[in-house]
Amino acid sequence: MNKINKYMKNVFLLILSISLIGFLCGCGEKPPIEKGKIKIRYVNVESFPELIKRHRAIVDRFNQTHPDIDVVYEVGHGGAQKILVEIAGGAAPDVFFWWEHLLGPVAEKGAIIDLSPYIKDVNLDEYFPLFANWQYNGKLYGFPFIWSPNAALFYNKDSFNKAGLEYPDKNWTWDDFLEAAKKLTIISDDGKVLQYGAGAIDNGFAITVLHSFGGDFFDEDTTMSTIDSPEAIEAFNYLIDLQSKYKVIPKTQELVSSQFGNKEMFEARRLAMYISSFNALEGFKKHIKDFSWDIAPIPMKKGKSRVVGGGSSALCISAQSKHPKEASEFIKFACGYEGGKILAEHGGIPTNRKALLEVLSPPPEHILEACVEQVEYFRTSQFYKKTWAQEFETRIMNPEFEKLFYELQTIDQTINNIKKESEKLIKGGK
Repeated sequence: MNKINKYMKNVFLLILSISLIGFLCGCGEKPPIEKGKIKIRYVNVESFPELIKRHRAIVDRFNQTHPDIDVVYEVGHGGAQKILVEIAGGAAPDVFFWWEHLLGPVAEKGAIIDLSPYIKDVNLDEYFPLFANWQYNGKLYGFPFIWSPNAALFYNKDSFNKAGLEYPDKNWTWDDFLEAAKKLTIISDDGKVLQYGAGAIDNGFAITVLHSFGGDFFDEDTTMSTIDSPEAIEAFNYLIDLQSKYKVIPKTQELVSSQFGNKEMFEARRLAMYISSFNALEGFKKHIKDFSWDIAPIPMKKGKSRVVGGGSSALCISAQSKHPKEASEFIKFACGYEGGKILAEHGGIPTNRKALLEVLSPPPEHILEACVEQVEYFRTSQFYKKTWAQEFETRIMNPEFEKLFYELQTIDQTINNIKKESEKLIKGGK
């Protein structure tokens, strides 16, 4: 429950920072323009060492090929809150990395600029169809940079071979997933689980199943909560049955007590399957040496089409920037073919199709089928454009999911709580 308190604290700080933008945005003094090269300050809050390397490589390459512009890259320790505080204090970076679910507040406050006039020379057909996710009130406020589909079913080929099972493929349903998980769960004579069929429930897994079953948190126009729909209820029952009825996945509290996450358990051969985003791909390539593994498309609900959830992150230009044209040149480079190739070489999934296809290759064997060919099934919830999207995730969804996965409350209680609090947000926010 300490995690829930932490969520509440974080959302309070984030909302406070956002509210300061409306009062202080543009009030601070800006540094004078230096002679010579035009300096562009770029802040990215992704602070893992491998992520820092990829962004630094993109910046270095841009600076080498653009002698009149000097992009200064900074690692923004402090996450979104750091950016919001800098915006509010009139010291915003020219360019910063941002997330879909936080677009509404900064766009509504006028803290970022419409990119449409600056990217007229860009052929959007060369990119995955993610630009609509970065439109707010008809204007484009972010150039999609990294695509993060929750579309990966990682599996241990050795475990499947030992169990005499065929490998997952594009025709797999969630029923197939369950039946395989039963056969892949191995229990010792003394009752100890040596290998689970699949990984524990986390938010990404839960939302993937929710969408696959035809459910969602809100209707398409975000005018009402639909979390109590028959499809959503069926999805939650399926997830909890995996954990409590069939016992083919570890309980959330078991992972916490073992200090192991799903990723580490898969690497340690404790999980035969693992539903995740593609973010795990590069780590598995580096760390897994003692068994064969592959990747398959996400399963689908029998009788329904495949749904691939996830989202994207983008680069935005601050309304405080004195050099939006030069800042846009960097954004187009970083998100375009050249920057996309560097990103892909460092394990990211760029939004530029050509860049991804030139770099992405086996292993694992079916990486292209599992990634690129699923883009037509990609969807993201429209509530992310609401100014209260972050509050919904942090104050409502995360703690309610946590209580459900920890078996501290029933499915009915979880659904009722989410619906009640969601309707308050709808009535009171944009």
